[in-house]
Amino acid sequence: MRRTLPRILFAALWVCSRYWNCDAFLVTSQVRGVSMVVAALPDVPTTTSDSPAPVNVKQHSCKLCSASFPSRNALFRHVRAAHTDGARSEEQTIRCQSVAFRISYHATQAHDGTVPEAELVGARLRGALEEALRVASGAKEVQVLSSAQTSVANQRHVTLSQEVGVAAAGDVVIANFKAPKVADESIQGFLERLLKAMRDAMKGGDETGVYVNLIAAKWLPPDKLYHAERDCTQRVYQYLMPLSWLPDGNKLEEWLLEGGRLNAGHTPRHVHLHQSNPPCDSLKKLKESLRLAESATVPNRRTRRSALRAGEEGSGNARKKIRFPDRGSDQNVKMDTRRYGALAKKERKAWHNFADPNLRGQASPSQEPVWRVLDRSRMNGFVAMKREIDEEEEVVAVLQFRGDDFVPTQIRRIVATALGVTHGWLPKDVFDIAQRADVFLETPIAPVGRLYGQDAKFHFYGMDTGEALFEGENLVESQDCSHQKAIEEIQTRILKAKATKSSLREEEEWLSELETTIAPRICTKIAKAKNNGKPRDLDDKMSDATDPPPVVYDRVLALLRSIVESGAWPGTSVARSNVIRNSSEQTSIQGRSGSFTIFNPKIDAICKSNNLPAGNTLFPHLVEAIFELEASLSQLTIQRADINGKIMASTTTKTKRPPSFCCAVNCNAKFTPHVDSGRGAGQTMSMIVGLGTYTGGEIVVEGVSHSIAYAPLEFDGWSSRHWTESYRGERFSLVWFSPELAKHDDCL
Repeated sequence: MRRTLPRILFAALWVCSRYWNCDAFLVTSQVRGVSMVVAALPDVPTTTSDSPAPVNVKQHSCKLCSASFPSRNALFRHVRAAHTDGARSEEQTIRCQSVAFRISYHATQAHDGTVPEAELVGARLRGALEEALRVASGAKEVQVLSSAQTSVANQRHVTLSQEVGVAAAGDVVIANFKAPKVADESIQGFLERLLKAMRDAMKGGDETGVYVNLIAAKWLPPDKLYHAERDCTQRVYQYLMPLSWLPDGNKLEEWLLEGGRLNAGHTPRHVHLHQSNPPCDSLKKLKESLRLAESATVPNRRTRRSALRAGEEGSGNARKKIRFPDRGSDQNVKMDTRRYGALAKKERKAWHNFADPNLRGQASPSQEPVWRVLDRSRMNGFVAMKREIDEEEEVVAVLQFRGDDFVPTQIRRIVATALGVTHGWLPKDVFDIAQRADVFLETPIAPVGRLYGQDAKFHFYGMDTGEALFEGENLVESQDCSHQKAIEEIQTRILKAKATKSSLREEEEWLSELETTIAPRICTKIAKAKNNGKPRDLDDKMSDATDPPPVVYDRVLALLRSIVESGAWPGTSVARSNVIRNSSEQTSIQGRSGSFTIFNPKIDAICKSNNLPAGNTLFPHLVEAIFELEASLSQLTIQRADINGKIMASTTTKTKRPPSFCCAVNCNAKFTPHVDSGRGAGQTMSMIVGLGTYTGGEIVVEGVSHSIAYAPLEFDGWSSRHWTESYRGERFSLVWFSPELAKHDDCL
């Protein structure tokens, strides 16, 4: 009965509202716990003095004619009927529109070397863009919404920015702006005026020392906004490598230049392969070495089954043409899900060892941006040019690299590594080892100044429109500089800049150092990595931890051993498991190894939190003992490593280490190169100490090894890459740290 009465009342009121032909509005109320809906009746004249006051209905007014309406629907009907065909104001004619520019640039003089040429060019373009749009459209008000550049990482990770010293012959800038709508028949004229206005605005002298040339402008469809960074699916770079760097390179140059096909002058010319066989196999070895760096195409299930049925020898074509990626026990194959078709089947690899070392923790393998796809690493022809200093002909190989993105110095390190493999100075599996997430390996780097961006691909734009970005209609190209001409101009400037006595001498010294110093040092580290990071004398090496531990560690060590003996060691979180490598030589039985975190109960913000980890509940005595140990150690002189991993000359003992918020408790856990997550809340330094009886097990911070057996060490775990060396025996480690407690900042 209680449910029936509200329904009857609502039906009666609805009938009344329909009878008086008004728009009723609904009010929800609670009557004895039952949801009740009441319809407001219209303002009807009554003679009763006890009648309630009429309900005030909100009025909606039209901004064009100031007419009032009782509802939004009525207002919209009025706008569609009365103002659709009428004259609109200037503000209403403004539309969001997009234009793409293809540009080339190169350094004309030396600059400070801290800001990449791409960023300097982007700043100049943005400064000239708004005025040029105003001139081209003839409008007074033009608003630039965004201006993105393919080679500049503004909305990507900093590790994906283009490095210093790189020119470009096909960089892309996409500008989204608001301006009066350009009619379809006026687009071509608008682009011509825009291109001319941009050129005029950038003609003046520039103190940055970078020359910019606008190659083409393309009007983009207005139904979708494109972004130069996010929508670029493939970036193309080329490196000009002299053939003299190869074994028997002089013979190869003579073989390519024979036949009298050279013209006088100092302009680079593309040289095609000679009809006869080359005098040596250096080119073949170089091609094979470059392909070793490419990302494997992960086959689908049908192809994998066909290859397996064909046998391990690969009697079918499936196994011959497809490289099956090595799915190690610690790593899963990562795919490139941001692309489609064959590009989406490429395997992402860790390029942390090929990144600029100055990036440190930002280029850690635990950071997703260093996992990139190298689609193609090939030799794309030859270019010959006569040097002015000695009138000698020089032939360079054009090495082309295509990928979804590149970390700084990645391409130059690929070139140097492939060159080392070609000479036989480095093993053929150097790329496979250097791309392992659990390996920190030095890689050689080729000389700067020979790399340039050749093109940028937008495959999703082609899928939407059926044409490439700078093809088809609504395109205006510069009359005095095409894309191919810009490539040739960049090649000319690179070869002329490198054809000096000082540059030739520096490159000869680099090649000699690569053979005699760098490559042997890398080979030693590769042998260690193949041996699972274990030195050959690990079994015979005695650790300081074999001696009786200091008394201050006795209580913590006894509690840790009792947890292991009882098999009650908690499981490791998924995130932390990604940076721990389980070795067959180490204990991996459930409940006897792993890593867990505990919180400091003496911190007010943590005491008030209801999300304490399980370790605090399971092991209260261990929690108390661990943070008492930190308080005791903070009274001592503790070694501190700087951001590069080197021990600082002097350690300040006047300032006592504040209590940490958390502590990571590890048992037989070998960590791979990584950086800690979170931000330090007033304490940027973590402190680590090793306990137990073990051999090896040093912590490595940015390549510098430190023994921590009962020897505390402070280091910046948020900025410096760090990992664990191989070890034998029983090894515990405690890492005190203070992440950001965003939810409890008011309690600190």
